[in-house]
Amino acid sequence: MATSSEIINIILLGETGVGKSTAINAIANYLSYNELSEAGNKDLLYFIPTKFSLYDDNLDEKIIQIDESPNERTEPGVSSTQNIQSYLLQKGETKIRLIDTPGIGDTRGMQYDEENTEKLLTFIGELDHINAVCILLKPNNSRFSVLFDYCLKHILLRLDKRIQSNIIFLFTNTRSSFYTPGDTYLPLKTMLKEISTKNFFIPFNNSNVFCVDNESFRYLAAKSKGFCFNENDVEEFEKSWDKSARTCKKMIDYVSSLSATPMKGIISINECRRLIGRLGKSIIQLLALNEKAIGILNNHEASLWASQDTFNDLVSKLYIPITQYKITEKSWSVNKNSGGFYAGFNVSKSFPFISFDLGYRHTWTNAKFTEVIVTPYVTNVPDISIRGAIESKKQALEAIQKIIDQMNILRQEYRSESEVILQAAIRFTMFLRENAILNVQDVFENYLGSLMRDESITDGDEKLIENLEDVIVKYRLMKNKINSVTPEEIEDSKEKLIVLKYSGNNFKALLEKSLEFDDKTLDVQKIT
Repeated sequence: MATSSEIINIILLGETGVGKSTAINAIANYLSYNELSEAGNKDLLYFIPTKFSLYDDNLDEKIIQIDESPNERTEPGVSSTQNIQSYLLQKGETKIRLIDTPGIGDTRGMQYDEENTEKLLTFIGELDHINAVCILLKPNNSRFSVLFDYCLKHILLRLDKRIQSNIIFLFTNTRSSFYTPGDTYLPLKTMLKEISTKNFFIPFNNSNVFCVDNESFRYLAAKSKGFCFNENDVEEFEKSWDKSARTCKKMIDYVSSLSATPMKGIISINECRRLIGRLGKSIIQLLALNEKAIGILNNHEASLWASQDTFNDLVSKLYIPITQYKITEKSWSVNKNSGGFYAGFNVSKSFPFISFDLGYRHTWTNAKFTEVIVTPYVTNVPDISIRGAIESKKQALEAIQKIIDQMNILRQEYRSESEVILQAAIRFTMFLRENAILNVQDVFENYLGSLMRDESITDGDEKLIENLEDVIVKYRLMKNKINSVTPEEIEDSKEKLIVLKYSGNNFKALLEKSLEFDDKTLDVQKIT
């Protein structure tokens, strides 16, 4: 697979019904064939299954359906695309990743738009870079829906300001408006002006506005199913193809000329989502494991005192149990139909929407899971200087005290690490709560509660459950003392996590883990 730096990443945004899926299929054909007649004489190229109705001269309906997928729905008013999915195609030596997103303005309710918006923002935070954000619109739309206006503004305002020069506009179905934005021009200009600030301005001119009509793809789809068109219709589709194909190639050339906007390393709402997505569950696991490590030290201390009168038994216990952690991966497959996108994350309908379990791969036949597991291991480090030198009660007590003094230092190191981890969790939560569109749930407190329930169900360590209850209380108290969190504090917490003595390498590995994108590709003859 090509490296991320070699790929042009284009995010597609648009209202439900604007034709994002059709546009993606059309672009694949525009970049693969020179003429409509050439495309019509070869196998239909498509990434996304499609379904629509046509009527013949007798007004008899014919349903045109090209394949099907659980990630695509065809009910009126419902976003066709159910989950974020990326598609990789090629023009000459250029690889282009089109990232399809669920439509804005789903008639099932605002909660779907809010969930989709949050998923998109989290997904964007995982990209190495963005070359363009492509906003698809229909012409002659004199008034935007409230949902589209709301969601689009919030998406744009939460992107780094450097993305403003990489925003482009693609108008679909423009044959009726003579390949112009039509009546959509004025309300769009008004909306862009409303969100403009001294440091944020989205250009809207001939350079970044593109008008196409993708009915020629529907023509190809219908033709592949045996539907007959008259000569006049075919001539109109050919004109539409020629105009739209030229415009599409012009758009790709324009995007290629833009400087890519890096996404990682930018402390923003998306970076905070990325951190929570990658570290959320592991933060809680490591907090719990630190409590277990302290419990191991406490038990060993009690065992030492119990052996103070049995010298041989005591000598065998003159060591310090040091708990360390390693990351392991457990993979398995489930044969079933399921939808989602694979970027090293699990997708859910509740916050944080994407969790770092490396991950869930969308497939039409089976799902592949790879769970990241933080596993503790204990190393018993002996104190050679005192072993074998115990001949009296006094020496035994001195040996025990020396080991305990060293364990006290270790206990304090574990507690100090827990303080850093807990502070990071609080900062991440508060920063996200201040900036997210939704009043999101507290993911860390939810993880802690889930861990405690698991321990209770399995008759786990009662002392650990008690300690975790204390952690929750401390978490809430510390959180209530924080009014706001700055981007600099988020960066500070991230840097502190990766240099921790016992768990830092684990946090570093989780943050640096390379992610894959389950790009769908087409095996077609490429043209320059």
